[in-house]
Amino acid sequence: MTDGGVAPTPRPPLPLLGEGETRLQSDALLLVTLCLASSLAVINALALAPFLAEIAPEIGTTVALLGQAVTATSLVGAAFALTMGPGADWAGYRMLLLAGIGAMIAGSLGTAIAPSYALLIGAQVIGGLSGAAITPMAFAIAGQRFTGEQRRTAIARMYAAAAGAGVVGFPLLTFIGERAGWRWSFVALGLAATLGLALAWVVIPRDRAERTAPFRLRTMLHSYRPILRHRSTALLYGGQFLRGVCWVGTLAYAGAFFVEELGRSLQEAGLIWVVVGPGFLIGSLLVSARLRLLDQRLTFAVSVALMGLTIGGVFVWQPSFLIAYALLFVAALFGGVAEVTTVTILAAESPAQQGTTMALNSAIIRLGSAGGGAIGGTLLATGGYASLGVGFPLVAFGAALCGWLSRRRSPTCARDAVRE
Repeated sequence: MTDGGVAPTPRPPLPLLGEGETRLQSDALLLVTLCLASSLAVINALALAPFLAEIAPEIGTTVALLGQAVTATSLVGAAFALTMGPGADWAGYRMLLLAGIGAMIAGSLGTAIAPSYALLIGAQVIGGLSGAAITPMAFAIAGQRFTGEQRRTAIARMYAAAAGAGVVGFPLLTFIGERAGWRWSFVALGLAATLGLALAWVVIPRDRAERTAPFRLRTMLHSYRPILRHRSTALLYGGQFLRGVCWVGTLAYAGAFFVEELGRSLQEAGLIWVVVGPGFLIGSLLVSARLRLLDQRLTFAVSVALMGLTIGGVFVWQPSFLIAYALLFVAALFGGVAEVTTVTILAAESPAQQGTTMALNSAIIRLGSAGGGAIGGTLLATGGYASLGVGFPLVAFGAALCGWLSRRRSPTCARDAVRE
């Protein structure tokens, strides 16, 4: 039973494996494919950030205004993501995942050829639609396919893979941008997505979509009702939103901060992701290692608060670039712990199905990203980069409070977590 007294109707798992396949080999290959998909989605979501200071003068705008591309992309992506969970029951996880990667290809190539601010925003919106499909469908498949400790490990490895891909991907994109121009960086991203689409097409077997009734708005809203009535889960989503504001807002303006305030080159600013990637990777893996023995909500609250404090140190102190790199590494580590911990809790305890749960999680994070871009742009325009070091930590403390308050769980939810 949920807090509102409504018991969710369980949906049988989709048959992700074909007959005659070896379970262990299929699981491993499926996980590799999901790791690649989630990695592409993360890189695509932040690919614009290292180039803000270079793109803005070329298309006749400012860094603060160009940063609002993150807001527009995230808002559209959030609205689209809300249809993904219920839509997955109708269209199938595989179809939506493939469609998302296809949209990523279109968005990347569209960004590469965009001659104006308006067209660049349009291409980024298409990219936002792609992430709204790729991320929730990849994690929904993982949450459905794996259970218990295997689920925790799979989710942690998907986040770790995305972080590791950033270590290679962002420096490579900035290297291409430094030598050939930022537009060729997005051409390269589109080609990488094409390879990902081919792999997903071959590896992920077809699933059975449930099209017993037309897809209607009322059906979609009904799918989210158990979550909204479940206080503990709703508070976790609130924490995810505020964590997204702080973390994605920081990443959106960190590259421009290194160029404009610390006087570093574009390629040196790209090294931010060489630092952030390993930090997030280590934090992700810690969730399935030593931290698995600790209270998960306490882990989230402490880690997100420490992430906010560290981010504040970067923008307020404005230290040398080496110290700033070190602080961002620590912030990424705590951010990785916070994000993976929350997704693991949601996968195990949400009263809704995996597709709906992960789609709403994606929408909430994208709304947080939009908030981070909008709030960060406003703070930057009014108080400079130092104001980011005050505003973002306060948001992070709010996220920590939401995580702590979510400790009051319903008895049924607690029993389900113990059984799993």
